Formats: sequence, structure tokens, C-alpha cells
Amino acid sequence: MLAGAVVVGAAHPAYPHDDTITFRISLDRSGRVLALGTYENDKDPLDETVIGTLTAQASDGRTAGPWRLVPAPHVRGGFTTRQGLSEGRWRITIRSAFPELGYGVGSVTVPKAMTRPPTHDQPTKASAPSPSHSHNADDNDDMRVGQWITGAMVAMVVCALLAGRIRCHRRC
Repeated sequence: MLAGAVVVGAAHPAYPHDDTITFRISLDRSGRVLALGTYENDKDPLDETVIGTLTAQASDGRTAGPWRLVPAPHVRGGFTTRQGLSEGRWRITIRSAFPELGYGVGSVTVPKAMTRPPTHDQPTKASAPSPSHSHNADDNDDMRVGQWITGAMVAMVVCALLAGRIRCHRRC
């Protein structure tokens, strides 16, 4: 009986991380950006859905993103994008808003052998958007994610203000 109590007492309770996420950036075997997410304080791998984006700037001025992060298959805590970068040296920035705020910056070099044929999602020279720019489904999804994040942030601010107001009325 006492042995059972010791075993139960030694178990760690499950708890939410409530911690900042750090992303380490590299390339996977196919040449896509791979962001490994870990919780900053305890270094546990990120094991849930992430709402986040990747942006990139090449050394020659080309830009890419923001592209939505998706889980990387068979990589615990790994995230990538549906789009791939073209050949070159890229500075990558990863940001997340859910399940916690997260950030990562790194540089990768995509060799020519790893690049894919260009698609409409490939990065372009930095310039003003042309009026003929067409939006695809990924653009709309990214826009919805941004709207969701903005709505969630507004809701949190409103709840915090209401909670403060209620606390103030109880003290008076």
C-alpha cells in the first residue's frame, strides 16, 4: 500500500505550458524550411496545432510569405509550409500566436538541386503589388487565420477590461 502511494506521489501532474515557443530553423531533405518548435523554459517539443506564419527574405531582395505553418510529417514538433523556397540564401522568420506566442529567426541556403519548378506561390522580387495580382486559396486561408488571430486578441483585451471593471466594483 505504501509503495503505491510513493509511485502515485512521484507522478508529475499534467499542466499547460504557459510558456513562449522557440523555433529552430533548418531545411528538410526535400529542401523545404523545417521549423522545430519547443517550449522555451522546459524544452518540451511542441505537440499540438500551431497558428503561425513563415516569412523569408533572400539575400538578393526577393521575398516570400507570409505562409501558413502546417505540421511536418513524421517530425515531432516540426512545422513547414505548403510552399517551397527557390534557390538562394534566405533569412527566415517564424511567428506563432497559438497555442502560445512564439518566434524564431534563422538562415538557410537552398541549393539549386533542391528547388522545384516555379509555381504561383514562389517568391518574387520585392516590388509594389500589381493590380493583376490574383489571390489563391492559400492567400484566403492566411487572411482568415490573421482575422481569427486579430479577433482572438480583441476578445482577450475586452475580457481583461471587463474583469478589471468587475474587480473594481467589488472593492467599492
